[in-house]
Amino acid sequence: MRNLHLDALRGYCLLVMTADHLKIYALHHVTYASFGFFDVAQGFIFISGFVAGGYYSNLADCKGVAAMTDRALRRARDIYFTHLGLIALMLGGAALIHISHPFAALSVGSLHGVQILGSLAIALRAATLLVLPHYFEILPLYVILMLLVPLLVVCWRAERMLWALNLSGCLWFLSQPDVLASPILPGWVNWGAFNFFAWQFLFVCGFSLGCLQRNQAPGAWFYSNRCRAVVFVLFSVLFVLRHSHIILGAGMHGVSLDHGPWWFAKPTLGPLRIFDFGLFACLLAQIVKKYGQSLEKTVLHRYLRFPGQHSLQVAAWSIIVWRTMPYSFKLLGLVDSHGAQIALSLLGISTLYIPAWLHLTNRTYRNRLRGPTASPPPELAKIAPEVGLDLV
Repeated sequence: MRNLHLDALRGYCLLVMTADHLKIYALHHVTYASFGFFDVAQGFIFISGFVAGGYYSNLADCKGVAAMTDRALRRARDIYFTHLGLIALMLGGAALIHISHPFAALSVGSLHGVQILGSLAIALRAATLLVLPHYFEILPLYVILMLLVPLLVVCWRAERMLWALNLSGCLWFLSQPDVLASPILPGWVNWGAFNFFAWQFLFVCGFSLGCLQRNQAPGAWFYSNRCRAVVFVLFSVLFVLRHSHIILGAGMHGVSLDHGPWWFAKPTLGPLRIFDFGLFACLLAQIVKKYGQSLEKTVLHRYLRFPGQHSLQVAAWSIIVWRTMPYSFKLLGLVDSHGAQIALSLLGISTLYIPAWLHLTNRTYRNRLRGPTASPPPELAKIAPEVGLDLV
């Protein structure tokens, strides 16, 4: 897959994840974030791993391991401080609302009716990345994943990537709740919907494929008609099983992802989730290879690609939209008006393009101040059009 398609897919994931969270309040019958037994969060993490694998392995080849490590660590630093800034912003905003409207309840993670000591406790625990408020899990997960990138690149260059994959798979296996008699995490660690020991496996798999993409094409079996038929049939069966209430009529009820057994649970990334996503990724890769050039010419592809190229800024703003939307309904008196709630939610989703535009404008202005710079090496340009590309 070319980088343009990956950016478009990442932008699509960001928009759908935002809409999925807002459906709790208004968009429940409009948006749906799951495709069978997986959802767009898996796609976002896998694609980010794929892009990071190609980009950072190329960066190490072109500029050295030290430059690659410095870039990855700076990226982890930026994401971490963005996470802290969001926590401080949400707690500060909730405190102001509580002061001006003592009886107003604004949910900030698990915090209702903000108290000073409770706010400080949540801020300190969130800073450690060990206890994360609800809806604040995705950026801290990426902080840890970016810290893994230099180790993964070293493994790739030393031809030890298979060892890294085996270790990653073992950590995923041990994270499953029915594997061990006691949970792998102590009670004072709560990563919410994204257990790191499980979700890192998806990132490492994407990272490995991103590295392979630079050096060799997939095997002939991958594009064979027999492979396509088997993958399509298996994915279709699982999709119908999951969404039978939509496909077969209102009287049929699909399997719930929120209260299902461990083998497709989201926090620990159950095996059925990984298998179903693998089938979907195979189908998607073949569709992009066959129709990729036609997709690039569409307006939808261009508009999806834009937020995907500025994913950190868009993800941070989406968290603010998630957390402030419920209070906006109350403030504007829209609690009982579902139509108005949907319109306001869609307006909130459309604002995700604002931080992307601001980031692009700021980067363009800084580049003009620095003056002309040397172009990146051709090998690096194949993965990222510019060295400063936003990679999460």
